[in-house]
Amino acid sequence: MENKYANPAPLGLMGFGMTTILLNIHNTGLFPLTSMVLAMGIFYGGIAQIIAGIMEFKKGNTFGLTAFVSYGSFWLTLVFILVFKNLPGVSPQFMGLANTSKRQSTRRSARPASSSAATVLAKSGRAWLAAIARTSARLRSTAIS
Repeated sequence: MENKYANPAPLGLMGFGMTTILLNIHNTGLFPLTSMVLAMGIFYGGIAQIIAGIMEFKKGNTFGLTAFVSYGSFWLTLVFILVFKNLPGVSPQFMGLANTSKRQSTRRSARPASSSAATVLAKSGRAWLAAIARTSARLRSTAIS
């Protein structure tokens, strides 16, 4: 039986590359997080990559399947988080954005002061969450005005 499917890798790679570049241009502050970025994340970064991964499965390419379905799922999840946290009734505790300084201070006293990989990752994670909170505040202020 002859394989008559086109090569899905260009679709998956373009979906990954274009949406990643678009998000990084937003992260540099050149333009705000708008519906264009979210739509690209859903359709080009998410759904198109998952379709490319399924096509890679049909071609028998396990690496392409794993890479494209993983990246596509990441983009769908990222857009869901960005949209869901701005909906009314969603608490900061549910989204993991609550103030946890009391819990962190007890943890810090129990740990020795070091720059282990876990400590560096925890600090960068908190900085990333703070950046997301600032972005959503900016989105809310631009949507109101």
